[in-house]
Amino acid sequence: MTIKNKQFSPGKGAIYYFSGTGNTAFVASEFQDNYKKKGISVDLFPIETIETVTSQGKYDFLMIGFPTYTFYPPQLVIDFVKKLPEVKDKPVILFGTAGGSAGASFVILEKILKKKNYDVVSNFLYVMPDNVYFIFGKDTDKDEHIDLLITSTKEKIKQDFEIIMSGKSKFVKCGFGLRLMSSIVSFFFNIGQNQKKRWFWDKKECVMCGLCAKVCPTKNITIKKEKGKVIFGNNCMFCTRCYNFCPKKAIHYKSINKTK
Repeated sequence: MTIKNKQFSPGKGAIYYFSGTGNTAFVASEFQDNYKKKGISVDLFPIETIETVTSQGKYDFLMIGFPTYTFYPPQLVIDFVKKLPEVKDKPVILFGTAGGSAGASFVILEKILKKKNYDVVSNFLYVMPDNVYFIFGKDTDKDEHIDLLITSTKEKIKQDFEIIMSGKSKFVKCGFGLRLMSSIVSFFFNIGQNQKKRWFWDKKECVMCGLCAKVCPTKNITIKKEKGKVIFGNNCMFCTRCYNFCPKKAIHYKSINKTK
């Protein structure tokens, strides 16, 4: 990563974010709190609830946050950035959450933003609890590991916030090799997701509460109560909300190590 000087004077800001299971929402909220302590007004907007993006014109700077899925930003976030209106040198700060590397995520969004004349002044990556351990038939992170990651992230957000306030910029590097690997991994993962229909539900455990369908950001889940069925479509972005939020743990995934 590199840090360099770049003029940036925070005024009123907006944080647009997409959060699958809460990691990115947590980071967005922490940034908002840090701005508030400095007397800077910043509004939060979940990207999935936004139909138009012209309202961002009243803000002096933007932040855009997202989780990294197989080294890429979610398509929902890419589509949102593409819909942003063209501006003249408006500062934008990107932040991503991941279980490890951000891959080509920042590069992809920065390219779109620069074409619209946004001035990307920094990007920040935060390693958060991994929500996809089940792909490999493993349990989720242990509580003590989650607590450690969250504590570390809160401290890192404070440090990155000070970089912003000092007028400096910080960027996570992504060379050609990582960009190439990101595209390959994302391609094959998405092909596998579309072809293998890996999501399924346990009829014995499901109480037809409809929460999975309600929280799905792409409306990929349909509940047929009269037939007693939960149907998964082909528009899954793998945010894992359905899996992680189900109160009865009735939604499952055919993992690489184990299939049903």
